[in-house]
Parts: sequence; structure tokens; C-alpha cells
Amino acid sequence: MMRIYSAMGDYKKALQYAKAALAQAPDDQNKKFLEGAIKTLSEGKAL
Repeated sequence: MMRIYSAMGDYKKALQYAKAALAQAPDDQNKKFLEGAIKTLSEGKAL
């Protein structure tokens, strides 16, 4: 969902999904990816 909302330009909604996914990330690799995505979306940029 995060990527879909990002592609549609709704970065606020994408950021909400990214933060929710971070809390459920199963391992460090996924956590690092999501942390980067959160930073990018917080800057108002698409993934």
C-alpha cells in the first residue's frame, strides 16, 4: 500500500503505511528499507 500511495503522490498516506510496516518488520534488512522509505516520504519525495 505504501508504494501505491507514493506512486499516486499521496505521500502522507504512504508514510502512515510505512510507519505501520516498520513496527511489523520481521528483520533488520526490512527495517532498514522501511527507515529509508520513511525518510524519503518525510521529505515529500516518491519512492
